[in-house]
Amino acid sequence: EEISEQIKALKQLKEMAAIYGCDISQPAKTAKEAVQALYFGYLAAVKDQNGAAMSIGRNSTFLDIYIER
Repeated sequence: EEISEQIKALKQLKEMAAIYGCDISQPAKTAKEAVQALYFGYLAAVKDQNGAAMSIGRNSTFLDIYIER
């Protein structure tokens, strides 16, 4: 049941990104796509917490490989 909930959440995340014209079904190829994917993940987390304030965290470790390209 937990896996099916995770799959459902990922589908909802993909649908949300599609509303903004972004396809997050594949790994990011550029820094822009990486930032977008990170932001959509953040939005989904905030939505899951009913809008509670939360930090996006230390994203430089995720984004540095894309920015260095």
